Amino acid sequence: HRVEDEARSEAAALARDIRNGQWMFNAQPICFSRSGRLLNGQHRLSAVLEAGQAIEVLVMRGLPERAFETYDKQAKKAPAIDEMFEDFGDKALISASAVLLWRREMRPPDQPDARPTASEIRAVVAGHPELMRMRGFARKLMRYGRSSALVYAAYRVLRDDATLGQVFLNRLETAANLPAGHIILRLRDRLIDLRKADQNTQIDEILEAWNRFRKRPGIPV
Repeated sequence: HRVEDEARSEAAALARDIRNGQWMFNAQPICFSRSGRLLNGQHRLSAVLEAGQAIEVLVMRGLPERAFETYDKQAKKAPAIDEMFEDFGDKALISASAVLLWRREMRPPDQPDARPTASEIRAVVAGHPELMRMRGFARKLMRYGRSSALVYAAYRVLRDDATLGQVFLNRLETAANLPAGHIILRLRDRLIDLRKADQNTQIDEILEAWNRFRKRPGIPV
């Protein structure tokens, strides 16, 4: 069932690109054998049906049946953002952070297993450039969580309240001037316990502490 779920997710992602005008013609053909068997292109054809729109694509017919075994039938991961930032050193981190943002804020509600396409990742990065500024914060706190989770959580905090959010992040980074039992100290301890947890668990923990902190900052100068 996992392979089938991945196939549906891949087709749904391609369908979104088609509907959003992000489909780009390339040299990868839809391939059929001499008997008419579909050898390669199932995801694209399924996406066309789901989107209800035609696309321009090459078609090859008459291939030998054994060619089927040469095609990668696993769902493909969305490529990184190399073409957007040729000189940018943290492409993988920002791409992973953009995927988190898309999954938490933009994923279609009726597609819980959906993954973003390359064009959707590019759109997230272009629309949320502040994600890139958070990479330094994440690098400093690597012992407290996954870098992509820290980037996204920090971006969410600053998006909620830029001024107070910066105070929260500074104190989370340094723990300076915090009384015993302070919510940020408890958060740091909790994140240590969650170092091997999934990204969403780490993000939720930070945002929960942030929401409590916003109500009662109480930080000494």
